[in-house]
Amino acid sequence: MVYDYKNIREIVQEDDFFRLENTSSNDCHLFEYTKEDQALLFVFLPQIKIGHRPVRVKLRNFDEKAIYEYKLNDEVISKELI
Repeated sequence: MVYDYKNIREIVQEDDFFRLENTSSNDCHLFEYTKEDQALLFVFLPQIKIGHRPVRVKLRNFDEKAIYEYKLNDEVISKELI
């Protein structure tokens, strides 16, 4: 866990932070950190709420013409924003 934090520490400590609006009834907590060409999204959902309807997240500070890389569990997906 410390290793993971060290990989993202610069973004979390030094640049823009957004508490994204909760637009669902899932009690989901959404936090976005952005720095230049990098962004992090944290989504927290109470365990008792798992299995409820999906949450739509509107991110901030994104260039609509850019190509972004999504990484989860060391799997990388690149996609143009639509």
